[in-house]
Amino acid sequence: MKKNDLFYILFFPVMPLIFFHLPAYFLAVSAITIFLYGWDKWAAVRNLWRVPECALLFWALAGGSPAAILMMFLCRHKVSKPAFFIPFLLVLALQCSAVTYAQYRGWITFPALSGGG
Repeated sequence: MKKNDLFYILFFPVMPLIFFHLPAYFLAVSAITIFLYGWDKWAAVRNLWRVPECALLFWALAGGSPAAILMMFLCRHKVSKPAFFIPFLLVLALQCSAVTYAQYRGWITFPALSGGG
């Protein structure tokens, strides 16, 4: 096993949650995403071993993109690097398209916002 495999092995204990408890899945994926982005920033400042960019993109694609956005702008990490930011924007576009399609097909619904008048 290579040291980079560790970042993907973390997904296997989390994966069953997607079938049984979706909020717990997104909470776990977000927590791991926050940890990995924070670790990568910490390691970048200290010139230590870094988290691979493909692992950061993987966890964003797995559902941690809101946490990734938070950490990218909170820590000012990976925001000015086009080689990472452009694929990250593609991940966001893919996720938005998937949610829009699922809503169009009626697979998911969102509550209507009322004016509260």
